[in-house]
Amino acid sequence: MTKKFNQKLKNAMIMTAIPLLMYLVFFVLQPERFGSLGSIFLLIQQSLVPTITSMGLLYIIVMGLFDFSIGAILVMSSLVGLTFVQNFGYAGLILGCLITAVFLEFVNALLYTVLKIPSLIITVGTLMIFEAAGSFVAPEDLWMPEAFGAFGRFPANIILGVIVLVIAYFIMNRTRFGTYVQAIGQSETIAKSMGVNPAKIKFYGFLMCGFFVGLGSVSLCSFNGGMVAQIGMNSMMRVFTPMIGCFIGITLKKYCNVMVGIFIGQFILSMITMGLIALKVDVAIQNVLTGLFLIVLVALSAINKKNEIVK
Repeated sequence: MTKKFNQKLKNAMIMTAIPLLMYLVFFVLQPERFGSLGSIFLLIQQSLVPTITSMGLLYIIVMGLFDFSIGAILVMSSLVGLTFVQNFGYAGLILGCLITAVFLEFVNALLYTVLKIPSLIITVGTLMIFEAAGSFVAPEDLWMPEAFGAFGRFPANIILGVIVLVIAYFIMNRTRFGTYVQAIGQSETIAKSMGVNPAKIKFYGFLMCGFFVGLGSVSLCSFNGGMVAQIGMNSMMRVFTPMIGCFIGITLKKYCNVMVGIFIGQFILSMITMGLIALKVDVAIQNVLTGLFLIVLVALSAINKKNEIVK
């Protein structure tokens, strides 16, 4: 019991030390423009949208799939939600975002299942289709009415984030579906021999991703105060932050639950971005440093895992 408690305490200290160390580095380098309590609270709020989206993306990434259309789905579902919020209030916003996101992921799931083409190729194709559809839905910018923007402000945005975290944790760790997802991620062959239907679980995985992306779009359009249609694969820029968050969460699952790891990863990414902006670092250099951070983190995790196997 004591050994187990000590291990949990050690893991908690590690997970606290990583963002704290990052904070101290930027605070020492630029104390005047970084590190206030207000900026830290803003970082937490900025981390919510990619965190919610990452939690949905996790269900398919764990099974070895990719979805490069989630940026277009975020935009499209936000546009639909903003269209319905004008006449139906919060019900129109939430249902518009959720139904649109789940439907678009249903299209992805159906194409992947029927055509048996790699998910990467399928979702790059649907990315362009969804972007074009978004430009037809809303040829002009759409704005969130002030009266219905609560999910972009404290405390509703934090409450939404916590609820989503609890739901994502429960589904992944306390349901048969979550168990099957993890089993397929470990070995699809073994999972199939145990009676799991990988095709069916992957199909539902896309739908689950759509559910969380829909919630993410509620948070996104509320926090931004509106949304504009994007074409020319510009929405793909919204894919990489949630995807990196998934990889960080998977990397940190040795020390904490993967859902908590995703939030910590997104918080660190937001901190790096804000810190580099405070230091007036060029955007290209920011991307290079963020990429290097991810590589180092994954490499250290791989080294630790290798050492454990040797022991």
